Amino acid sequence: MSIASVIAKLRSRAHRRAQRRANRIKDHPTPRTYPYRFRQTKRGRLPARQEDLLPMLRSRAERRKRQAEKAKKG
Repeated sequence: MSIASVIAKLRSRAHRRAQRRANRIKDHPTPRTYPYRFRQTKRGRLPARQEDLLPMLRSRAERRKRQAEKAKKG
């Protein structure tokens, strides 16, 4: 195996890997990096208000619903 063919193979592999990473399908949202007790603002993290907790309750309900559906299928 010549050096040129090895280099070509490595380049093509790297190209395919880069394409896969660039076009990766995000099937889930990025995770929150702070607990729901806080809200992120320009000034930083502040204690959450009552209306800030609605997304948490919605996401918990969605998660429970998905888990129940998964349990039915499985």
